[in-house]
Amino acid sequence: CVFPHPPPTTLFHYARPNNNTTFHMLHNDDDDDGVDTQQIHRSAPDMQVFRTNTAYKRWDEARKNWGMNINHTRDLVRMGNAYYDSSQVTPQRRKEDLERLSLCTWAFVRSMKRHLSPEWEDEQFFKNELYERLPKQQAEAIISAAHRPNRALFDLSCAIENLPMNFMRKNEIHAAVTIFEDNLGSS
Repeated sequence: CVFPHPPPTTLFHYARPNNNTTFHMLHNDDDDDGVDTQQIHRSAPDMQVFRTNTAYKRWDEARKNWGMNINHTRDLVRMGNAYYDSSQVTPQRRKEDLERLSLCTWAFVRSMKRHLSPEWEDEQFFKNELYERLPKQQAEAIISAAHRPNRALFDLSCAIENLPMNFMRKNEIHAAVTIFEDNLGSS
């Protein structure tokens, strides 16, 4: 802010109680209380907008990354279904392979959700869901992993490798998984 005739002032720092927001205000030697309240009222919204814009940008980036994960899960499972070569396998084997692909895709996204949420909020639900949906050995491997999303991503890569399909198509699916790795790196 530019003032036409600012009074003699001293800059001091004010932290609002129970909030991380800080303001720089002007101390006016001419006032009885020592604070130019007009300046406080004019500068406080500017500081809040700055904090809000920064927080919004971070939130929006996270929202876009999460949306990308969700979109790519559908894309990955769609490609697995479309590229699957059923000529050499039974319908039962096809069903099992594609179900495994779907569950491993779900396990990765669920592990990412757990990775990004507080432990007290989600840990027990996470474990229960893994034990309900995955084979016990796979669920335990993910739960005990040092980095759960990486372990789930490994399981997903193994599920893709075991699908009967042309290697070029398999490479396309692995390229789609790379997007998960990129989002994992930005979390």
